[in-house]
Amino acid sequence: MMRSGNFILVLFLSLLFACSDGKTHFEGKILGYNGEICGFFFMNPGGEPFEIQFPVNEDGTFDAELDFAQSEYDARLFIDKFMFCTSIEKGTKHVAEFDIREEGVETNFKFTGNMAEENAFTCDFWNNFGFPYSFFEKANNVGSFETYSGYIKGLADGYRKTMSATGNKPFINFYEAKLVERELIYNYLYPYLYLRDNGVVPTDAAYDQFIAENKLAEYSDEEFTAIMSMLISCVATMDVDMLQMMKIAEKTTANVDWNSYLMTSLLMNRLKLMGPNGLDEAYKYYRSVVTNENYYNQIAADYEAASKLAIGAPAPEIEFVDANGKKFSLADLKGRALYIDFWASWCGPCREEIPHLAKLVEEVGNNDPDILCVSISIDDSEVPWKKLIEKDKPAWPQYLATEAGQKSISEDYQISGIPRFILIDKSGKIITVNAPRPSQLDKASLKALLK
Repeated sequence: MMRSGNFILVLFLSLLFACSDGKTHFEGKILGYNGEICGFFFMNPGGEPFEIQFPVNEDGTFDAELDFAQSEYDARLFIDKFMFCTSIEKGTKHVAEFDIREEGVETNFKFTGNMAEENAFTCDFWNNFGFPYSFFEKANNVGSFETYSGYIKGLADGYRKTMSATGNKPFINFYEAKLVERELIYNYLYPYLYLRDNGVVPTDAAYDQFIAENKLAEYSDEEFTAIMSMLISCVATMDVDMLQMMKIAEKTTANVDWNSYLMTSLLMNRLKLMGPNGLDEAYKYYRSVVTNENYYNQIAADYEAASKLAIGAPAPEIEFVDANGKKFSLADLKGRALYIDFWASWCGPCREEIPHLAKLVEEVGNNDPDILCVSISIDDSEVPWKKLIEKDKPAWPQYLATEAGQKSISEDYQISGIPRFILIDKSGKIITVNAPRPSQLDKASLKALLK
């Protein structure tokens, strides 16, 4: 039995480390802070997204009381172009340090005291397993499904061991659900990754048995859609034969409607990314398998729209301005092939490509008679765009898309995600609407694309 004195002491300490008014105390420092807007972005209990911003002093220190509706074990903290995945418990005190001195690095943060172990786990989980793209980078040389599935289970069990050591039941329950879902999704991804690494669709009885068990049937339509959206975002950009991808998607589950949804989404994404080039056989196969009229009509419309982006088609016009507000169009830049970078100041992956683009521009030279590299921002406001280009002083032309230009980029070029790079020849005709990123190019490889 606990003595009354000890009980009072424990009660006092629990109150000391909690915020009596139910608010969450958040303090610490941001290394490399330069006036960036800071705030948490997450879903409230009703499923609606909302943001909680907090002030930061000029020296990067902050000390704020935040109104969290509930504890958030996946609270996305945005500091300008950086996103940090953190775990925050409502009504408690958190002390943290974030380092934004190195662009593109979002793992440089640490919590001390309360939630230190949980946040160390959260950081590792999202950077190495939680986000499918981070998992993809590590899942190479995919062999048999048995080996692949065992690899995934080993990773997940390692995370289970680490999170269990925290003793934080709500935290553990939250991430156990995430682990179960990720294991399922990554197992379903097996044939796509095998196709990526080996160039052929696998024939594997163990995977066929996994599909036969139809584990996705345990999910509601809403949950399934969320899972499929994650799967689609992973495989839509894979540089693999689309016909083979269609054949994989056709057999993903025992549910014909779900398979039709998946096939439609994958083909739709590929059309928006690359136009209809090389998709004739995949489109023909799709039409022979998918009978849902709504899906079919949508793809037919997208296929027609994407035909405007075929190789050799005239590049749709785009209106943009320079830093002085002078209007330009693509026609004004004719005479050299154009390697165009669509980006925004708030886009982290876009910013990561800037040093690579700078190196590429240095290799090519702005006076090269064959090609000119240009950047067109889709920022809604010129303020952050100007601030960034004044700071970085890039050595290649910088433009900001006007409202009409943004509409063209979105509708005519069907660009829904950035960074995106396109290549247009000297006469203003499309070479590709999905050119390699600067981090994947050098002068020789870029010029090879012009031939």
